[in-house]
Amino acid sequence: MTTAVTLRGARVAARGLPVWLPLGLVEARRLARHPVTLLGLCLSLYFLTAQFWGVLPVLQRDDATVGASLLPLAAGTLLAAHISTLRGRRHGTEELFASTGTAERTRTLAHLVAAVGPTGVAVVVVVGWLAAARGVGGVGTPNLAELAAGPVIVALGAVIAVAGARRLPHPLSGPLLLLALALGQAWPNLFGLGTDSAIAPLLSPWLMVDSPKPGAITDLRPAAAHLLYLLGVVGLVGVAALARRGRRPQLILSGALAVAITVSGVAWQLRPPPPRALQAAYALTIDAPSYQRCQRDPRAVICTYPEFEPLVARYRRVIDGVLSRVPGDHPPVRVRQLAAPPWVPEAADRLQSRAATRANRHPRHDSWIELAPEWGAAAGTAPFELGLGMHAAVTALGIPRGGSVRSPYETCSTGGQARGVVALWLTAQATPGAATMLRQAATAPMVGYYQVDDQGRELTVTDPVVTAYLIDEEVFLPNLERPRELTPAFHRLDALYAVQLLDRAPDDVAAALARNWDRWTDSSTRSDELADALGLVVHPPPDEALRAAGVAEFTIRRVTR
Repeated sequence: MTTAVTLRGARVAARGLPVWLPLGLVEARRLARHPVTLLGLCLSLYFLTAQFWGVLPVLQRDDATVGASLLPLAAGTLLAAHISTLRGRRHGTEELFASTGTAERTRTLAHLVAAVGPTGVAVVVVVGWLAAARGVGGVGTPNLAELAAGPVIVALGAVIAVAGARRLPHPLSGPLLLLALALGQAWPNLFGLGTDSAIAPLLSPWLMVDSPKPGAITDLRPAAAHLLYLLGVVGLVGVAALARRGRRPQLILSGALAVAITVSGVAWQLRPPPPRALQAAYALTIDAPSYQRCQRDPRAVICTYPEFEPLVARYRRVIDGVLSRVPGDHPPVRVRQLAAPPWVPEAADRLQSRAATRANRHPRHDSWIELAPEWGAAAGTAPFELGLGMHAAVTALGIPRGGSVRSPYETCSTGGQARGVVALWLTAQATPGAATMLRQAATAPMVGYYQVDDQGRELTVTDPVVTAYLIDEEVFLPNLERPRELTPAFHRLDALYAVQLLDRAPDDVAAALARNWDRWTDSSTRSDELADALGLVVHPPPDEALRAAGVAEFTIRRVTR
């Protein structure tokens, strides 16, 4: 009896498909499911989630960070691809493979094709992030070149692993290659070069975020040029993996093309941004009102960049929550977005005029509330609500925020004043998140350093009475572009009064304040008078509490000035 056997490879050849294609697809599935690849994927998902947890995505700013989150997946792919390529040597089947009709070059090409497996996984991660960002209300428009860079880096890791395994067929060559790439990515920062070095950050696999610094409004990063550079490097390393023996015209042409693409990408990255683009970027930030759209109602005038108009509803919710408890007529609160100008070392001196520099360092001290074009998401909205609500309350009550053209860092204080308690209560009752943040700020332990003599010696203040005096100003500044000194100083004891008011019905508190509104918002009315009139637990004045704790007079003056 005769048995006919049809080889699978023969069927593939009969269909006209190259042998390396089905082999590569099989390896792609194995590579995507490799435990090391899956570990890298888990780390990438963790970093991606941690970076954007509680922050509303701004797509033209955050797209650059997605590539960084995929670096663990690229590292896992490199190690897994290196292990897969050395499988024959590890199992002692190299001679058996050599006796088959599939040449080593074909098997190498199949391993290179296998990079599509983890690269496809990276694409799914990027698309999933983009969909999730849109789903939670993300604003802006992403740069497709930035989003594509992450998957290309994953493919680069696989290709480097195959080339390394063919050139250096040793189990340790893969980890050593990964270490070298990690150092190449990090060495500008490790050795103090930062991003002032023109070439180092641009040749790293991932283009560092602040080279040049991107913003939510302006983006001068050479993302497309860097993507071209990465594609050229992928092709160049792939040719190096295949060109082990002999010289084929196809490889020579492919190598020349890869070199041309790589050099073009490097040259394109090294070109400074066009002057017209730089001028437009600076104009967007320095002359922001000319590029923003304003929405008006009786309570607020809110001006934003066009792509950030979805944030208006979030701003208005906080402002309405504050102003709804303010009796009588009052001018509308005015809010606008203010973004920092792009930082480009080689063009900063040429483009930043004296007026622009002065405006950047000492913003106008008018009635506008200036916010960075960003916001929180989910539980992360609470700090932003507290910051905006506090400034809306300060504006409505006429409390000066401090600072002037001559003294830009002068700080105003509401310590011991009833209007400070009113402002804090208005802020906290506007949203549940703001209320939670104020409760935390009023009770959180603090440690500060205060000068105690003219010789410059410092005393570490750890006494609970002392550290409970000032509220950390950073609590109110998650989304403000003004210098931190321009925030009025609110005191912890006044915050404790506001927290007591939060335990009561908001309508009852608003009615009680409205009956003597002019008195409670006058700067001469003390907070203990308000507390006594409303039946709150009265705390001793800060200076008396510090003296009772045995704190030196000089320190008391430093803390309560």
